[in-house]
Amino acid sequence: MKSILSLLFLGSSALAHSLTLYATHYSGTVNKIEFHPHKRHFAITQTLKACGKSPSWLTLDKESNTLYCLDESGDASTGTPGTLTAFDIAPNGDLVEKVKVNTMPGGVHSTVYGKDNKKYLAIANYGSSAIQTFALPLQNQSQPTQTITLDKGSKPHAVYVDPLTKSSLIVPDLGSDTIRVYGICDKNPGLLIECPQKQRTWQGRGPRHAAFTRDASNNTMMYVANENSNTILTFRLHNDGKTKVSGDTGDKQTRSSIVRRYARKTITEDLTCPSLEFVTEFENILGEDPVPKKGAYLGEIRAANNRDLYVSLRGTKSVSGHDSFIQLCTASTEDTLKPIRHVRHTDSYGEFPRTFEISPDGHYVAIGNQYSSNVAIVRRDPFNGRLHRLVASIPVGETGDPKQDGGLSSVVWGKKH
Repeated sequence: MKSILSLLFLGSSALAHSLTLYATHYSGTVNKIEFHPHKRHFAITQTLKACGKSPSWLTLDKESNTLYCLDESGDASTGTPGTLTAFDIAPNGDLVEKVKVNTMPGGVHSTVYGKDNKKYLAIANYGSSAIQTFALPLQNQSQPTQTITLDKGSKPHAVYVDPLTKSSLIVPDLGSDTIRVYGICDKNPGLLIECPQKQRTWQGRGPRHAAFTRDASNNTMMYVANENSNTILTFRLHNDGKTKVSGDTGDKQTRSSIVRRYARKTITEDLTCPSLEFVTEFENILGEDPVPKKGAYLGEIRAANNRDLYVSLRGTKSVSGHDSFIQLCTASTEDTLKPIRHVRHTDSYGEFPRTFEISPDGHYVAIGNQYSSNVAIVRRDPFNGRLHRLVASIPVGETGDPKQDGGLSSVVWGKKH
């Protein structure tokens, strides 16, 4: 599609530095976008045909200056794998493909974790009901450290490092209405064992993404955006110390097939497994306006300043024909029964906001709209969290089709230049 540039700049209030973003498109491209507020310049400066047939998610590892890209394609029933690609980031922000390895099909989210300078990448494989890990840095012959095959019907949609202990991973499982917690092993580096939870199933919610804050009383809070119920579950995380947990090492993957089963090894370790204390469920996503019962789905949720929450609501077309982008605020710790309040219902400046991310300096939000296949940049006040008008918007590849999906799939901020 011919690139049409739309710029609505803020003039003297624009910051002087230039920023880089990276965006993936389901057609099989990874794109570098340069954003120069003071020069009134916003353009795609690099497009790579890379990251498999269906790039779905980008994870930036700032320490190693590496960008990891997941490919959502593949089919477990036919033995067709997905892929994971690692890109080196050049000094000017350009991407250089370094390594590409096979994964379980349907990877949609990943995160970097580890201890004692040993780092790993964990992947939520939505399409194959699995969680997979790889040791970093990736090598050409890299094999998974662990593949955890979940029950049929499980659809893990994201994976996060627990910010309280940094010793576990939290996995919202949209398909099984489950919030899973996995302890990170010490004696068996990189391996994960699922931790017991008092309540881990939330029927009918469809947990999709999560965000975390730390309040004035030093409580670590987790907010889970639910796709099926369009609500937000709020939890307080507790560090209960070490717990003896047993589990198996899962399946092991080879290059010749998606999964080759080996005799499972049972391991037992003393793990730090945080407990999730349920606080409340927030339903007033649109304030006093009801959320449409059909066709509207919560997308992503992010937090900033340990106070501001933002969520995207796909399929509403309620703001000038566009979908919804919503600002929420976490209340004071004194009102524990109402820890969230609605602040503002704004514009996503496109159709089906699948993904968004707040810039490292807090001044902008990049919204990735899947079906209109554009990246919209909205100005944000880093002090009060308020969202202002559109700064810039640029199309990335062909628009998506609601009946066949496609379109833009993810966007992340890179470094300043």
